[in-house]
Amino acid sequence: MKILFIRGAFLNRFEGQNYEPLAKDHQIVGIGSLTSIHKKFDFPVKLFISPYDIQTKLTRGLFNRVLGDSHFLWGFEKFVKQGILQSFNIMKCKYDIGHIAETHYGYDLQAIRLKQGGFIKKVVSTCWETIPFNNETIKKKKRIKEIIKKNTDLFICPTERAKRSLIMEGVSEEKIVIVRVGVDLNSFKILNPKYQIPNKSQIRNSKFKTFHILFVGRLVEEKGVMDLYGAFKNVKCQMSNVKVRLKLRMVSEGNLRKKLIKNIEKDGLESDVLLENRPYKEMPKVYQKADLLIVPSKSTKTWEEQYGMVLVEAMASGLPIVVYRSGAIPEVLGSSGILVNEGDVNGLTKAILTLLDNKDLRIKLGKIGRRRAEKEFDSEKIAKKLGEIYRKLII
Repeated sequence: MKILFIRGAFLNRFEGQNYEPLAKDHQIVGIGSLTSIHKKFDFPVKLFISPYDIQTKLTRGLFNRVLGDSHFLWGFEKFVKQGILQSFNIMKCKYDIGHIAETHYGYDLQAIRLKQGGFIKKVVSTCWETIPFNNETIKKKKRIKEIIKKNTDLFICPTERAKRSLIMEGVSEEKIVIVRVGVDLNSFKILNPKYQIPNKSQIRNSKFKTFHILFVGRLVEEKGVMDLYGAFKNVKCQMSNVKVRLKLRMVSEGNLRKKLIKNIEKDGLESDVLLENRPYKEMPKVYQKADLLIVPSKSTKTWEEQYGMVLVEAMASGLPIVVYRSGAIPEVLGSSGILVNEGDVNGLTKAILTLLDNKDLRIKLGKIGRRRAEKEFDSEKIAKKLGEIYRKLII
């Protein structure tokens, strides 16, 4: 099969690793923009100029109103059409599958046009969105959504919550399948010494024990980073008489970075809180060095946590997890962690203290998470499932 994996500026390896195994037996081309999150995969990638690449807050609104979206890819359609026209003007489909995302991006509309012109046989869309009728405030964008929903052959949803959202928007349940998004379990795996972390009573008898709390995500309000920082300070205060080095590692970037740094300096916690960026290939080691992952995402009117790839990565790495009960997080996490109500900093503090003081619970949750990852989030198994879906679709 010949497959286009179309993601524009959001082309990434978090999701892409579920498609890379297909490249062994099929021809896959990743379609991105100049500012794609990741640009190197186990399959060829073509990058195109997009209005999204050059946008500012001002131009983003302009592009949305004039074009309906800023994620159009200039030159994409020409690339697909090259070599298609045969002698005597006979058309021949070059690609079997055009795999897009969501229902409102400019490249979604381009893929539908290519299908209608006979250049792509079937269009599949992975829909993460969990808020029904989102992205419809602009008339042109709403029109794009209607065209995509009407002409897409199959929708893949990573969660039941996303599936319900599509159904509420009028998509037939028969056109929707649930397929999780997973990780490479050979890369994201348990580091056995992780289970040797002592209980608090044991920590008291040692001068060199460190407990590493990990956060991976954007430094923005909806990711709950200030709540996490507040809970971290609470735990530090309540453990002042315990000989343990409590560290918070935040692998992230975002508009709250300056505010966070200012607070860290004011509180004198420069040696206890680390802010950094890491390439994706280094992330398995980041998880292996951690003892606990915190995901305190908070819902807004137009956004909620749709999946949480960090949850999958942490489960595969055998990490216990503490989360806010938000969006699709409970569905993805299962029984692999502790759920706290959104905005409950005291609850977050209590959950951290509970896991810090209970090695058996940490080990139990870590093992549950790993088993869950092996069952539901193995990228090799998911790639096979996607291949079967594609084959059935083009028969």
